[in-house]
Amino acid sequence: RRNDVKEKREPLIRAAVPYSFPDRPKGVLTNAWTFVSLKFTPGRMEIVKRLKKTQHTCDLMKKTPGAWATKSLNIISAKLLGAKFQSNTIYDFMSRHSMVFTNVPGPIAPVRIFGSEMKELVFGVGNLVNQVSVVSYAGSVGLSLVVDEEEVKEAHLIGDFFQLELNNLKDAAAEIEAKAAEEKAKAAEELKADRDRIVGGLEAITSALVSENKAQKNEISDAEREAALARDKARSTYHTGPRTAAFAW
Repeated sequence: RRNDVKEKREPLIRAAVPYSFPDRPKGVLTNAWTFVSLKFTPGRMEIVKRLKKTQHTCDLMKKTPGAWATKSLNIISAKLLGAKFQSNTIYDFMSRHSMVFTNVPGPIAPVRIFGSEMKELVFGVGNLVNQVSVVSYAGSVGLSLVVDEEEVKEAHLIGDFFQLELNNLKDAAAEIEAKAAEEKAKAAEELKADRDRIVGGLEAITSALVSENKAQKNEISDAEREAALARDKARSTYHTGPRTAAFAW
């Protein structure tokens, strides 16, 4: 808990996060970036809720013009106010933050150096405040913490807390996947039941139509049979009866 946070408020973590711009300088081995200030509220809450809050904060960083405004101010101040002003500004900026957090995407597949495969990748950066550095490599993540032991007591616990949080995230992800699989299976069963009801209804309708058609054919057959008998009877009357009957027929 920082000194500028009132006792009744939630603990505050404010991180300085590098923001990289897509328009990198050409012909120079460097990149274009600036620091943005992100406020996180840890406290006691469900881990998924905390993850969503963190994602929302990071999404705002990408969607709002704060980083571009900071970049413009840095360029103007460097030209007009000089290096000393910049140094003081950086010191004041860092002193208001709990840490600098930076993450770098590394190779997605193992790489070899002088013929040997690199097992893991970790880097450390010294800074005015606590520094957290994360790098991905071949499906794993390396994390380093650089702190001032005189200012941060029991600094080794930070790594333990990070590991605990990652384990909880892993368990939450497994729980969400299991729930999604259960809902998917339930939806498949409901879909099958609906399909069976529809198929059953169609079969019942088809059977009724077939029966009705058969009955109609039977009625037609009976009518045809009666008509045939009538014709046969008429022919018989024509051949055996009196001549006048033939004209009547």
